Amino acid sequence: RYRSGDLARMWTSPCACGRSGTRIRIEGRVDDMLRVQAVNVHPGAIGAVLGRFEGLGRYAVVADGDPIVPPLRVFVETADGIEGVDAALRTELGARFEVRAVAPGTLPVGEQKTRVVYRTARGEELRLG
Repeated sequence: RYRSGDLARMWTSPCACGRSGTRIRIEGRVDDMLRVQAVNVHPGAIGAVLGRFEGLGRYAVVADGDPIVPPLRVFVETADGIEGVDAALRTELGARFEVRAVAPGTLPVGEQKTRVVYRTARGEELRLG
């Protein structure tokens, strides 16, 4: 109705606290969505899968081409290994991923909102520090 471009989740069932009204949670922006060979992948969903692995820190996604050509390259800060991460991403999100481990503190940090997605077709480049 408002065309805000927000990606949201809505619940209509009664809440455990007793409220019976509709509840909405904003999960991100639609324009952040990555379309990879007919599969929609939201960067927040990538973060949710990565969050289930111990020892993984911040991440960045590099999408090549317009339209995006798989695999999506995911750089993850970790001192530990990344074994099984690419398989978990593919199973849960349905797209192909190439996951690379980088040392903690390598990914750039923004002053306000840290960028997660870099699209090379738009001239955006991930600079590892």
